[in-house]
Amino acid sequence: MLRNWLRSGRLQYATLWALAALFVGFAIAGRPLLGFDPTTLALLASVFAASTAVYGRGSGCATSS
Repeated sequence: MLRNWLRSGRLQYATLWALAALFVGFAIAGRPLLGFDPTTLALLASVFAASTAVYGRGSGCATSS
């Protein structure tokens, strides 16, 4: 069950959403995180949000087993 969940990409999808939300929160609060200033956090949040959109469309990395 865990193996299927990992292969389905749901873990990556949830992780990307969590990172995007975390970075947006810190960017809005104006607080640095891990040495990144709020502007950089906003940029990273947009990257993670875009990556999440790609996973949401099912265009994630396909691997053959």
